[in-house]
Amino acid sequence: MEDDEAKKSRYVEEAQDLGLKVVVPSINESDFDFKAIATKKEIIYGLCSIKGVSKASAAPIIENRPYTSIEDAVERVPKKSFNKRVGMALIKSGGFDKLGKNRIDTVNRFHIIRKDKDDLEEVDSYDRLIAMGYERETLGMCLSAKSYFSRLKDNATVNNTFVVEALNVRNDRNGRAMAHMTLSCEGEKIKALMFSSSYKKHKFLEKGQTYIMKGKKSENSFIVNNADMLDGSKGIDVVTAFMNQPVSI
Repeated sequence: MEDDEAKKSRYVEEAQDLGLKVVVPSINESDFDFKAIATKKEIIYGLCSIKGVSKASAAPIIENRPYTSIEDAVERVPKKSFNKRVGMALIKSGGFDKLGKNRIDTVNRFHIIRKDKDDLEEVDSYDRLIAMGYERETLGMCLSAKSYFSRLKDNATVNNTFVVEALNVRNDRNGRAMAHMTLSCEGEKIKALMFSSSYKKHKFLEKGQTYIMKGKKSENSFIVNNADMLDGSKGIDVVTAFMNQPVSI
């Protein structure tokens, strides 16, 4: 049975397949749930679909809008409905994107208004990777920014740095070892496969290590053909290296 996260992801994928753009929530435009904007061929993310924002919090937010800034929202929405948890979730998800310089700037302003003891962050450090991290945290997916792998089309050539998060070696139908992996790149987890013909040359692969990997995107998976160490060299297959050591008598 699908959980809420799986349902939302499937809903977004289906909408995108129909040519509709799913956009981050907006403090002034979002309803409780996802809402279609026919004139723009867009679907705007619902406030109650943001992690940390309940219907009880969303109701007074919708009732008191529009807002001109984060300061305006804090002043006009009851504190119990716009506490720190709700405010941070709204900002990180993109809810105030149209009312501020960037999300870090809005977070800083939110802390200042509340007189929080949180350290302020460097506004100019905000970038695509931070946006993706914020959206994964609050929406469970990335909408305004896409990772390297997500931007690639099916059958596209892949050539980037990946971390091996999980490695499971199994035998194929012919009894030859092949690698099933979970990789990460820019915070995104990717299912990957290295067939036996390639894996026999890459038995040095280890969980937790980072490699430059090449191959092809196949639907939402990665078929890995080659992997090098970060310095461009081939790794060492420890078992094979040991077996090839000269024996002293």
